[in-house]
Amino acid sequence: ERKDAKGGDDRMMMRRLPPHVYGVADRTFRLMMTRLHPALDLTAAVNEKGNKKDEATGNKAINQSVLVSGESGSGKTWTTKLLMAYLSKLSETNEDGDGKNNMSIERRILESNPIMESFGNARTVRNDNSSRFGKYIEMKFLSQGGRMTLTPGKIPGAALVGASIETYLLEKVRLVHQSPGERNYHIFYEMFTMKDSDDYDDEVEEQYQSSAIVEKIGLLDYDYEDFNLLTSDTYDRRDGVPDEETFGDLKNAMKIMGFAPSEQASVFEVTAAFLHASNLTFEQVGAGNVGLVEDNPHLEYVVDLLGITKEGLNKALCFYEITIGGRGGETHQKPLSKEQAERGVEALIKATYGVLFTYLVKRINDSIVGESDAGEKDGGGRDPRAKRSMKMKKKASIGILDIFGFESFKVNSFEQLCINYCNEALQQQFNLFVLRNEQDEYNKEGIPWSFIEFPENQDVLDLIAFKGTGILNILHDQCRTPGASDKTFAMAMYQKCTSSKRFEADSRQRGQLMFGVHHYAGLVEYEVEGFVEKTRDELPKSGSDLLLSSSNNLVKELAKILQPPSESTGRSRGRSQRPTVGLQFSEQLTSLRKKIDATSPHYIRCLKPNNLLIPDRFDTALIADQLRCAGVIEAVRVSRLGYPQRFAHTQFITRYRLLGKKLKKSSKKYNPAKALVHSIGQRAKIDTDDVGIQVGRTKVFLKRQAYDLLEKIRRERIAWAAVTIQKHARKLVCKKALQRGVCAVLTIQCFVRKTLATILVQERRRQHNSTIIQASWRKYAALNSYLSAQAIAGWCQTHHRGSVGRRKYNELNREVKAKYLQSQWRGYRALKRYKRQLSAILTIQCARRCYISRVELSALKSQARDLSNVVEERDKLRQEANALRNELKKVKEEKIAESRSAADSSKQDAEIEALRTTLDQLSKEKEGVDNELDEVNKTLESFKSEKDSAIGDLHDLKQANESMQTELNSCQKDLKSCQNELQDVRKELGSREHELDNVRKELESREKELG
Repeated sequence: ERKDAKGGDDRMMMRRLPPHVYGVADRTFRLMMTRLHPALDLTAAVNEKGNKKDEATGNKAINQSVLVSGESGSGKTWTTKLLMAYLSKLSETNEDGDGKNNMSIERRILESNPIMESFGNARTVRNDNSSRFGKYIEMKFLSQGGRMTLTPGKIPGAALVGASIETYLLEKVRLVHQSPGERNYHIFYEMFTMKDSDDYDDEVEEQYQSSAIVEKIGLLDYDYEDFNLLTSDTYDRRDGVPDEETFGDLKNAMKIMGFAPSEQASVFEVTAAFLHASNLTFEQVGAGNVGLVEDNPHLEYVVDLLGITKEGLNKALCFYEITIGGRGGETHQKPLSKEQAERGVEALIKATYGVLFTYLVKRINDSIVGESDAGEKDGGGRDPRAKRSMKMKKKASIGILDIFGFESFKVNSFEQLCINYCNEALQQQFNLFVLRNEQDEYNKEGIPWSFIEFPENQDVLDLIAFKGTGILNILHDQCRTPGASDKTFAMAMYQKCTSSKRFEADSRQRGQLMFGVHHYAGLVEYEVEGFVEKTRDELPKSGSDLLLSSSNNLVKELAKILQPPSESTGRSRGRSQRPTVGLQFSEQLTSLRKKIDATSPHYIRCLKPNNLLIPDRFDTALIADQLRCAGVIEAVRVSRLGYPQRFAHTQFITRYRLLGKKLKKSSKKYNPAKALVHSIGQRAKIDTDDVGIQVGRTKVFLKRQAYDLLEKIRRERIAWAAVTIQKHARKLVCKKALQRGVCAVLTIQCFVRKTLATILVQERRRQHNSTIIQASWRKYAALNSYLSAQAIAGWCQTHHRGSVGRRKYNELNREVKAKYLQSQWRGYRALKRYKRQLSAILTIQCARRCYISRVELSALKSQARDLSNVVEERDKLRQEANALRNELKKVKEEKIAESRSAADSSKQDAEIEALRTTLDQLSKEKEGVDNELDEVNKTLESFKSEKDSAIGDLHDLKQANESMQTELNSCQKDLKSCQNELQDVRKELGSREHELDNVRKELESREKELG
């Protein structure tokens, strides 16, 4: 923002502060009021000659303007709000109004923002509340004389009496298409909050309550994702602002703007109709014809909310009217395809929403126009006295332009071309303003200057909007040509614009129907697809006629706004020849530039620190790119080529007075600033003109080299002066410190000597007394220690002896019990070993005897079964027969044979008896072994009982019986081994019994054989 140096402490303080929105607003208001009252102009008051006042104020505009620009998400909308709030506060008149319809003009202007934000702002990838349109707000003020003053007695104040809003290029494409991560306009999401709202206004009729409205517009049974108009999956805002809150602000603002409850309901109904219209579907009807699907539930809501008929809607969307012969001529209908009908729905939504936005802006302007403007429009119906008082008061205005910044995306279309065209025009105005300000400043101060080369972008403006060969004019001509398409537009543009240096279209770009424009901020490539359709942005006459036939008063009003101007020719082709969007925007931009040129502009460049939408993150490359796109870097370059550092005379003298010599005032025309500059040049031995120091009428101008040189000399001078002051100050401080030190040393010495003597006497007394006290205390301590030691020793001995006796007793007791256990265990083991050996001996003996008996038995069996013996007996019997026959010869041999057989039988009987006795002995031994086993079991049981009793005593003898526990564990192991040995013995007895059974069987078989 360009600043005029005024001199004085207040202005100096303001320039030292960092740039702020309130500072810009304050300077804008003060400059307006200063130029409304030129006699009080401070700048003119300090001129050398009174006849040059006109140079300071006569050629400067009274009306002011503030141009706010920047990227999306950089804070333009919020900055505009702050500017409006500050200017409204400066002109506040304490007339807030008594009722809702008598609201102050300041309050009404500020409350217009929620309406425009709900219907014109949306969430984008870069910003959650991005304005998708440009606006110029003109705030009108009326000077109140001495009634209000910013500075008492100097500058009168002014009251805000009205305002007007003008909008530019609403982004209608967003209605039917949103990129991922973006939302449609806020109003579509805010209306859904009425479903959960429980607000009830007693002053509003029942049919206009939120619950009744949401039921009528058909949102109760649907959600966001049910409508094709809300195509993206993003339904909330990243900044955390709830839609319920913004919708409440919207309704309150509409109430303040004078919208009746019925009008508010009508606006919401028409907006909801757009949602339902996006869900309309078409079907094939007959050969080559399409029609609306009758059973679509959204169709009923569309015709009901817009106040139209199904037949009329179907005719407007599915047929194209061609009128031959002008008005009253023959009309023909041409059926449309399904794709054309769907595009017709989108065109109806975009056109109707655009005029709805225009209608809302018109209502806002009617509400904030103010009484003075309304009176001027009425003409002469005012009181003459009031007219004279109005003439005595002075009018002025401050315009605030919230416009889109330079845009360059991956895919750039018609909207980006218009936006960048607007920025090119504003950049040219900014360049001319900066250069003109430089020239005016130098001429005003009488400084010689040479022309500074400044970048010129007129060729870019001619490329885009020059009549006949400009891109927008080519596009306008193509839209008026039957059968025009994006391709024909591209061919015509390639043919007419190739000669421009700012235009680029190589073979790749032509193949893809693209072109490039070298803007002041860089090259931007545009895709031609959609240019023709977006530029036309027209609704067929049948569509506008359909809206005119509506039973809804608001829809009729919108249709009147939408209705194009009547044709003077007698021929029509179904569409009225109204200006295209590009031509309208170009005319609006031309009008805007005229407004700005008629004012004194101020500039606010909003910069976005990063693209991540997070705090405390500063992207230097992004900031530099934004400064370049805003033209700030180029403006700084131009400023640095001239005299970038400027000081008022009083400021220059105050800052650099120490660099020159003290001169006396010689005449009335004495100029202290020139004298100081001359003195600095002589003292520093430099030529001030060559270095770059120029003295004007009210200011001193310095080039960068001169400023750096003066600052260097000033720092050196201040450093030298500081060293000199420090030298003398240190000398004085040291001298006074020495005098005080000598006096203090003498006083301290006397005091110290007295104190040392007193301390010595007191120390000796303390030593004597302490010796006596120490002797008595040591005696007492020694006696007390002896008696205590004696008592403690006796007690310790008693307890120690008792513990030793108990320990010995426990050891002896454990030893006795251990010996008893050992003796029992050893006896048990010896007895067990003896019995085992005895049983083993008996077993071995029995086995041996059985073995011998078996051997003998087997020998006998073999002898009995031998055939040779049978033959011998046969022979013997034959011999006996022969002997008997031989009478007396063989008698002796028969007696011998009989005696032999008798002897054999007695021996067998003896052996059988011996075997029986052996069997009896084995049975007796078995019984003895069983008895021994019973005794062993009884012993085991006794050991178990002793173990149980020992375990019961363990609780009382845990500490003393650790060794016995180990012995018991070993005893248990021995018992387990004994049990295992008993099991082995039992197994051996079982095997012996089996052997005895076998022996019995053998004996029985022998007895049978012998018997």
